[in-house]
Amino acid sequence: MQSSIGAMAAVLKRLSTAMKSLATHRAAAVSHPAGELHTFSPAVRSVDGTGHARVTEAGQAFEHADGAIHSTGQRHSDSGPQLVDLSSVPPVGELLRLGPGLSRELGAMSEELTHLLAGMERKFGPYHLKLDNPYYGENVETIRGKTVGIRVNSKIFDGDNVVGDTSVLFYRDHQGRLVAEHYRISLNRDAQRKGFAASFCASMDEYYRRSGVDRIEMETMRDGGAVWPRSGFEFINDNPKLLEKSVRSIEGRIEKIRDTCSSAEQQKLDAIAERFKGRDPVEYPSANELASLTGGDPPLGQRLMKGSVVYLTKAI
Repeated sequence: MQSSIGAMAAVLKRLSTAMKSLATHRAAAVSHPAGELHTFSPAVRSVDGTGHARVTEAGQAFEHADGAIHSTGQRHSDSGPQLVDLSSVPPVGELLRLGPGLSRELGAMSEELTHLLAGMERKFGPYHLKLDNPYYGENVETIRGKTVGIRVNSKIFDGDNVVGDTSVLFYRDHQGRLVAEHYRISLNRDAQRKGFAASFCASMDEYYRRSGVDRIEMETMRDGGAVWPRSGFEFINDNPKLLEKSVRSIEGRIEKIRDTCSSAEQQKLDAIAERFKGRDPVEYPSANELASLTGGDPPLGQRLMKGSVVYLTKAI
């Protein structure tokens, strides 16, 4: 019993220290224009879709008006999804700075991070997000390899029922820039197209802007390759290995669907395949160009990119 009380006291002490540090940092950031914590901007541009897993909403870019913040912490706009106020969540850089001071015991670490990230446990669209053992590690796996970072795992609830889950990674690249990797945003099929993904992605985009995040990165699966490129994401082209994997996946998709296409569509696919051969990567077709190919029902670009495994990025 005494050891349990002592362990809890240690957790509370670390949390108190972290929160005091965060409060000091917030005050400095607000009072100084170069601080990491920026003001909540009145308008944002966002994306939708599911990236790593299934698609919830059509991949569109939304323009958000600065609507009133209601008691739910959500901004409402006639032209876009609900924008949830995440201003109580510490900036990404501050979370990473506090990481080394967290408990090394996984359960206690998760508890400390859950406390720091409590502002993310909100209602996005019709569903609630609940954190699920977030953790800080020195060998967190990203699409670029292992690094020091934070993985924020969450479950999506409709009442008492779990209808999906999310996983987002925060880390700094070798140049010190903040990166958010959307590892997974997954919803059960009957929970799709209800507005969760639109609200979640819009709200996280704004949080990233406030945090000074440089970019979002992801590996797409299932419908993601057809959705995210039409929402401002393009191929990661500064990493030859990832770019090569993206090209190989698209070439595989061309081979798989070609025989099911009309002669006009086959000509388009052949032209795309030719542009990947023996050329400088700057001459490759863009991800958006591929996803936007017209012809047929569903459109050729959607048939081509759906099911592709490609590596995408979007600047914040």
